[in-house]
Amino acid sequence: MPRISILLTALLLAWPAAAQTPPQPYRPAPIPQGAPSAPPVASPAAPAAPAAGQPAIAFIDKARQLWRENRLLQAMDELDAATVSIARQLGQAYAPSLPPAPQGWSVAPADPQRLAALGSGVATVREYRPAGAPAAQPGAQGAGPAQMVARIVIDRGAIEAMQPLFAPQLPQGVAPTVRKTRINDQDAVVAYDPQRKAGEVSMLVGNRLLLQVEGLDVANAEPMLAVMRQWNTAELRRVAGL
Repeated sequence: MPRISILLTALLLAWPAAAQTPPQPYRPAPIPQGAPSAPPVASPAAPAAPAAGQPAIAFIDKARQLWRENRLLQAMDELDAATVSIARQLGQAYAPSLPPAPQGWSVAPADPQRLAALGSGVATVREYRPAGAPAAQPGAQGAGPAQMVARIVIDRGAIEAMQPLFAPQLPQGVAPTVRKTRINDQDAVVAYDPQRKAGEVSMLVGNRLLLQVEGLDVANAEPMLAVMRQWNTAELRRVAGL
């Protein structure tokens, strides 16, 4: 399933061009004549991926030690590893709130490699396919049986980018395939492209967690809405302290 948000893509493509400032090219400051050239700086080695199950406090303690030694880059690497470790812990805590399969669908077996590749932006996912359908081939899109995935996004940047869609009125210029609806007394945003037979249903919980159900090769938005309606948001709020 694609990781790129359909709603976010629609929002960014529809945003007024004047609001998009192109990045300025980097221009190094001129070196005064006669000034000694700086010695070459060795590139730091890429940090190793945090070991599965290693507690975040170990990385935090290591980062504190490195910070006291003024080894700031290495300290930052340890804090990044701590963030990944905390995200894994969040995923374990939030996973029980994920919705069961709706009628006519089944929950796909968990893919440990896929979960390991999520990074710190997504806490946990659950995949679905039609009941009795064969497993989808890795990377297959646009062909074969329908697929859906429910995910909990914890990345602040992604959440802030989606928040305009949850305002009382949709932003001007948003694609006509995007609409709002109510699910369990909460606002939700639905995007469905009938030509691509793909779409997404999104919901904000406490302005801190973004719940998304994405569908591929689905005839309409109803299967995604059916999944979102069964999401245990009350339990999710309790566990997240929202």
